[in-house]
Amino acid sequence: MFRFLVGGTFFWLRALLEGLDEIPSVPKEVRMALQREMKEKGLDALFRRLCEVDEETVQRLHPTDTQRILRALEVYEATGTPISSYQKGNKKPVLEANFLKICLILDRQNLYERINERAKEMVSSGIVEEVQRCLDMGYSRDIRPLRSSSYVPVLRYLDKKISLHEMCHEIAKAHRHYAKRQITWLRKEKNLIFVQAYDKGQLFSEVERFLSSG
Repeated sequence: MFRFLVGGTFFWLRALLEGLDEIPSVPKEVRMALQREMKEKGLDALFRRLCEVDEETVQRLHPTDTQRILRALEVYEATGTPISSYQKGNKKPVLEANFLKICLILDRQNLYERINERAKEMVSSGIVEEVQRCLDMGYSRDIRPLRSSSYVPVLRYLDKKISLHEMCHEIAKAHRHYAKRQITWLRKEKNLIFVQAYDKGQLFSEVERFLSSG
């Protein structure tokens, strides 16, 4: 039997094939307390506190990585153990099978051109109106979705800090940087085969090689 997993965020493929770290659940009260502390004292204060309790994790984080800083601190606050200690445990894959990992890639110029066009399509499809509706419904600007690379420039536009053209440029620029980080991350992945997106010959060749290997 053959299964195809298509994505998307590569993290989920790694979770399926390699497993996830077994980290204890964190009480909601701990998470909420840290969020309040961040609003009162700022992210820098939380980052400095994390430096004192989990130096290993700090070395892997950027000082502005709100999500991961909060996550590392909440695990320590709830368990008294650094999250880096849990991440050294044995993982058990969800799916144990032979698999072929293929990543379809485009040359950088083609990729960036498509990203630029996608940013224009997002604007013409109503991303500004979408964000405005969220604000009108009472959602905070600080919620995670509205802090993403697609929405932050829209908020700046709605605040009249940048023009519509600048907003579109900032969205495309952020997506290009994200794509670059993804490629860098993927190149560190083990046993991942890169295939040009339009090269069917290479794709079929890799699949045939995999199937013939048993």
